[in-house]
Amino acid sequence: MGTSGPGLWSTFLYYFTSTSLIAVFAITQGLHTESDPSLHFYPYIGGLVFGLLAGSIGAYFNRHISITINSKKPHRLEQHLINQLIQNSYQLVGELEGFTIYQRPNLSGVFSGKLFYQLNENSVIISGRATQVKALRNYLNPKVETGLH
Repeated sequence: MGTSGPGLWSTFLYYFTSTSLIAVFAITQGLHTESDPSLHFYPYIGGLVFGLLAGSIGAYFNRHISITINSKKPHRLEQHLINQLIQNSYQLVGELEGFTIYQRPNLSGVFSGKLFYQLNENSVIISGRATQVKALRNYLNPKVETGLH
């Protein structure tokens, strides 16, 4: 599938590495560890702690996931999905390998990423950043369960 993005481990590694490096540099500069050898390991411990924290948070919110919502009327479910995307300021961008792509305009699109969905015979597949996909799932699942789709 052409809509797969960074998963849990690659997202964790990205946030862990970048935050660790920045934290080590900032702590080294702040503590002036080059002048006192007894403080030499503190920046690395701080970098590890901040890296683990940022990696965990980043992986939880920004990893790429895909979900499938089964429906007897996927076209009606698609209309609910499109209405929710438009209500949340998403705009149609195009199509890729059978997936319809939506993205927020301008700077907000950089932070929220793209959302992909594919309409199948008895389901809708939604793919994107974990926070956006989970919010859409929470919005659409009650419609499926109550038959409002």
